[in-house]
Formats: sequence, structure tokens, C-alpha cells
Amino acid sequence: MSDPLPRRPPYSDTGPFRASQIREGDPYELSNGHPIYCTPAGDHYASANQAVAMALGTDPAVSDTGVWHEVTLRNLLQRRGYESLEQVRSEGLQEGLNEARAAVLDLAEALGVKVTPKRRQQVAMAAAHDLQELRLALKKTRRWP
Repeated sequence: MSDPLPRRPPYSDTGPFRASQIREGDPYELSNGHPIYCTPAGDHYASANQAVAMALGTDPAVSDTGVWHEVTLRNLLQRRGYESLEQVRSEGLQEGLNEARAAVLDLAEALGVKVTPKRRQQVAMAAAHDLQELRLALKKTRRWP
């Protein structure tokens, strides 16, 4: 079964391409003659952006480029499946926290400190600053605090 949304254009040439080579409905835009894959965002995002763009585009009172930058940023984020920049930040922080938790457990095991289910639970519930304190204590004393 083929990928319904190929990430590479179905063309044999390497470019540069012309707009006439990109068919209606292809998930690509051209940038300096090179195809750029555009992740479909779906109707949910498109209708909201269209409404905002129409309102801003017809409002002569809106001249602040910051507003246009916000709309552009929101559009780019939504193409990647994010509602907002805050969602990106939150996901990044969660990933970092999960990596820190794994690193603390790895350090304990490397030091020969027994990692019990209770200790795993403690690490799973710990905030970033608690993980930092635990890591430093493990390094200093080579035992679970």
C-alpha cells in the first residue's frame, strides 16, 4: 500500500520546478523552484485561519504587522498539528522532563543504587527541581537520599 501523502514529489526530475508541474491538490508549495511538502492541517484549522485573515484583511484599522506575524505563526504551527506556541513549549518541557527522569534512574543504576518500584514512582512524580536535587545527591553520596 502506498503512502497516501508522499513526502517526495512524484516527479522524476530534481528541479527546479514550475508552478504548472504542481497539480491542484498536491501537498506541495514551490520555493525558488523546489517543492516543499506542506502537512495538511484539516478543515478545523483552515476555517479558523480563513475567518481571521478575512477579518484582518478587510479591517483598515489593522495596520500592525505584529498581528499579521501572529496569524502567520499560528498558521505555521497548525500545519504541524499544534494549536499554539504554548502547546509546542509544553510538549518540549514534557519531553525534557521525561528525559531527565530517565537520566536520574540510569544514574542510580550505573552507581549500583537499587531502583525499587517506590523509587521509580518517586521519580515519575518529581518536578524538575526535585530531579536536579536527586541527581546531585546521587552523585555526591552514591546512594538514594
